Amino acid sequence: QAMELGIEYARLADADLLIATDPDCDRVGIAVPDGNGGYALFSGNEVGAMLLQYICEQRTARGTMPKNPIAVKTIVTTDLTVPIAEEYGVELRNVLTGFKFIGEKIKEFEASGEYTYLFGFEESNGYLAGTYARDKDAVVASMLIAEMSCWYKTKGKNIYEAMQDLFREYGYFSEKVISHTVEGFDGPERMAKRMAEIRENPPKDFGGLEVKAVRDYKSGEI
Repeated sequence: QAMELGIEYARLADADLLIATDPDCDRVGIAVPDGNGGYALFSGNEVGAMLLQYICEQRTARGTMPKNPIAVKTIVTTDLTVPIAEEYGVELRNVLTGFKFIGEKIKEFEASGEYTYLFGFEESNGYLAGTYARDKDAVVASMLIAEMSCWYKTKGKNIYEAMQDLFREYGYFSEKVISHTVEGFDGPERMAKRMAEIRENPPKDFGGLEVKAVRDYKSGEI
């Protein structure tokens, strides 16, 4: 719905790319021609994976890939980034949901000098390339998306076609967010109790399949 009016204008202008940010300009969404007369909306996962691949490819081609490069994503963000990072020799780090955790990692990397931060993003349309900020930034992200769109156009394709190429090369990934609300005033208390029970007695199997490992995101233990 937020993109509806923009898509109308994009059709009138026969635009290659529609970029929209939220009011405080930290999240960005895009729509591109789908080849069938319409416009395809891209998820945050798709845009983030494309930007990571584009940055890695261009840095490698130009010889500007830093020493010990690292990308950071949240635990709910697509694993399409895993094979992309592996191909370009980029370390990929997972953090808890929320861009502040990505910002914390940037500070850690600068202090330790162990890694050079390359790119970070989360599935909810937040991206950060470079260390100009410590939070998601739609200004830099919009510039990068426009640059990426222009680069693909010189190759005779648009972003939609490039995304299909990405799937064919690295595999098809599908993501879905499921939110579970516990109603009532005592909802948070019941959730905390249930989580404590799971931590004390983690499941041994799911649907007849043996559980091999349990990762606790609160303690960081596996």
